[in-house]
Amino acid sequence: MTALALTSFPTAPAVREGSPRRAAILTALASAAVRQGNLRAVLILARTGRPRSLIRCRGDFRWLALAGLKALYPEANIEILRAALGCRLTDKRLHEPARYAARVAAREAWPAEEVAAIAQDVAEHEDHELTARWIWPTACAVAAAQTGVDPEAVRVVTGSRASQPRGIGLARKYAVYLTMTEGDVNATAMAAATGLNKQTVRHHAMTVEDARDDDGALDATLETLAAELRRRLDEELSQW
Repeated sequence: MTALALTSFPTAPAVREGSPRRAAILTALASAAVRQGNLRAVLILARTGRPRSLIRCRGDFRWLALAGLKALYPEANIEILRAALGCRLTDKRLHEPARYAARVAAREAWPAEEVAAIAQDVAEHEDHELTARWIWPTACAVAAAQTGVDPEAVRVVTGSRASQPRGIGLARKYAVYLTMTEGDVNATAMAAATGLNKQTVRHHAMTVEDARDDDGALDATLETLAAELRRRLDEELSQW
């Protein structure tokens, strides 16, 4: 059976831009393992929180998770996603591209309702705080490089009212904005992940958004920073 496009399935959630985040990948794996009755995989995933720990678990649940994520995130880099999920076939006959491609296609073919179910689980249960916690340090590093400050000083929120160098404050605003826009996380999750309060989070995000609307150069800079953030996150996923 061939999986239909997600957008053709009546109950499917709306597709998302970019690549799936850590929380989405973990949710998809857990959902697929549960649906296939692979209790061992669920327990390992709950204990370790790392897809690579599932490498010795048998079953096609990783490929089902891949299908659900591909449907929900059609722009994702498929090779990076396969690497992150551990969806690799061992075949000594890699010099036979047609045969290998056929094997991959067979592992990726799922009924539309199963694919949509995984996508729906991700859309409903993805942990936004976990996503924010994953993206935040990398966003701080990207923003700190732009303003020429220490990434750790940007990431660590001390709560002190003492004034900080302007570059740190600016980088933190950029990092908050990038995490929220690239991770699609709300202010509550952002506050829990960073130690900032929700009012500060909202203020930082609105300040940057308003400034980029009025400043073409800043708009271009933020586009560059967002692209670099996505590159680094994809690189991290490929090393899972």
